[in-house]
Amino acid sequence: MYCQLWALGRAAMPQVLEKEGRVLVSASNIPLTGNAVPTPLTKAEIKTYVAQYAAAAQNAIRAGFDGVEVHGANGECLCLGL
Repeated sequence: MYCQLWALGRAAMPQVLEKEGRVLVSASNIPLTGNAVPTPLTKAEIKTYVAQYAAAAQNAIRAGFDGVEVHGANGECLCLGL
């Protein structure tokens, strides 16, 4: 059984994020068709995402998953190898 990790990035719904006090972010300011322009992540914020993905992957393996897949297609935030 595999755990899939992903962040919505520019594919997120801005109105939902606003209700939670969050801002639409992505790796760049290129919007998904029909969506708002995302705030691009800084290098420091990207490093934070990488660290969070690594911690989540380690936690998933400790929890008993056979593996971890990092999803990063269709406008989601990051795609990285762990």
